[in-house]
Amino acid sequence: MIGTIRNLGIGAALLAVAVVLVAAPPAFATTSPRLQAEDSGGVSVDLTPAQRNYQRGLEFMNNSRFLDAVEQFQLAIDEDPEYIDGYRRLAYVYTQMANSEVDYYQDALDTYEELSGLLPEDDVDVRRQMAFVLFAMGEPDEALAKIEEILVITPESCPDWNQIGQAQKLQADRLKAEGNESDPDYQKRIDSAKEAFIKVTEF
Repeated sequence: MIGTIRNLGIGAALLAVAVVLVAAPPAFATTSPRLQAEDSGGVSVDLTPAQRNYQRGLEFMNNSRFLDAVEQFQLAIDEDPEYIDGYRRLAYVYTQMANSEVDYYQDALDTYEELSGLLPEDDVDVRRQMAFVLFAMGEPDEALAKIEEILVITPESCPDWNQIGQAQKLQADRLKAEGNESDPDYQKRIDSAKEAFIKVTEF
């Protein structure tokens, strides 16, 4: 695990913004690992080794056996380096583990970055997940940069404009609490928050 968690003094508030920002991927219903699946033609086919590991990972994940789930999802990815669902679930499990050990956020971020290389350039979901993690790590400006990337793709997304407004206001409030209202960054963030909230009303 790598990465140092910074700005812990505002971590709780930033995490609250992150929780509003994006919902974590839903867990699959708990099932026993299936050894066969049906294709679109209704023909029973053996699962690949990657799919077997993925199914085992889902069962471990849904039973909160996160270390075991990580192992299985990683094995699935090792078998199939382009297994998109494997990356998604691996990153999700890391975010769950980060609830008790924050260094796992870096592992989640690294996994989402790998995933982003497999997805279309205009995918917004992975960017939202990365923003969630960055907020939780106490990296609000990097998180905001991810949201701004989303707005380039979907410029009329009210929830994302609202999140920019909320996050910029939070940062401005922090500067004010520290007695830094004369800091040019304070007014810049106030103006950015206002602009974002105006966008929300326009759309």
